[in-house]
Amino acid sequence: AKSTVGAYWITYSFSNSDGCTDTTGAAITIHALPTATIAYGTYCARDSAEVTLTGATGGSFTSTSGLVINKTSGTVDLAKSGVGSYWITYSFSNSDGCTDTTGAAITIHALPTASIAYGTYCARDSAEVTLTGATGGQYTSTSGLVINKTSGTVDLAKSGVGSYWITYSFSNSDGCTDTTGASITIHALPTATIAYGTYCARDSAEVTLTGATGGQYTSTSGLVINKTSGTVDLAKSGVGSYWITYSFSNSDGCTDTTGAAITIHALPTATIAYGTYCARDSAEVTLTGATGGSFTSTSGLVINKTSGTVDLAKSTVGAYWITYSFSNSDGCTDTTGAAITIHALPTATIA
Repeated sequence: AKSTVGAYWITYSFSNSDGCTDTTGAAITIHALPTATIAYGTYCARDSAEVTLTGATGGSFTSTSGLVINKTSGTVDLAKSGVGSYWITYSFSNSDGCTDTTGAAITIHALPTASIAYGTYCARDSAEVTLTGATGGQYTSTSGLVINKTSGTVDLAKSGVGSYWITYSFSNSDGCTDTTGASITIHALPTATIAYGTYCARDSAEVTLTGATGGQYTSTSGLVINKTSGTVDLAKSGVGSYWITYSFSNSDGCTDTTGAAITIHALPTATIAYGTYCARDSAEVTLTGATGGSFTSTSGLVINKTSGTVDLAKSTVGAYWITYSFSNSDGCTDTTGAAITIHALPTATIA
């Protein structure tokens, strides 16, 4: 090891007990050792790591237990090797048959782990991610999804309807990175509109429905409404204004509501009265309530349509029904009626 590489002659000088001396010799050759260095580094547990080799090639690589290494190339399978630190030895030789070894350390760090989960949603409000494992990563998605890159919260109302893939990229304290992903589906909300109007307190009012059918109707207190059909019983409902809400859904299970106002005006009120008369002069109506209406009667009665005054003398003797039709400022109308009887005058002649 301390001698210089090269060829030498070694002489051996010797003697015997008689004091006689002689010499002999032999040649020696010292060949240089082969030289090589290898280098690895610190890696994350994915893919593979190549050796950096300087010097003698063609050697063989071995390692401490747990490392998966190609003995010929020195390539380390990082994904299949155990996490930890190892020593790799490189054994090599030269053309003179001289051998040597060198070595290097390699460290494999564990990959970070995480999983994310979303689900199927309707296009309103927002959706939070269910995250297990490494925090502090970044979220990205396929086009059309509105997602917070830091929190992973999806704005469902602003995103387009459809299915998307969300990718979560994350790392650990060793600087190792990885990604995971999950799908999310956003269904469209159902659509519908309802319309009512302004009515008088009689009969019923039907809804004008456009869009999703099969929903349920509710209203503010005092309105009598069929929850299935939306038909309002105007006669039984209280006079006033109400709000009707229609709740509906679609085949994806998404729900929504819409609404409309309805106003019910009171009917006008009035009564008329006549009596029993003799066929002379005229009869005035006794009217209580709404004025300004119109009077009609069964045939044979002569009546003033505006005032309700009956011309008894010109009317035919008999019993009649008089109808009074009237309205109020809301445009609501009604009718009332009364009977009138006209008796014939007695007749006599004197001579």
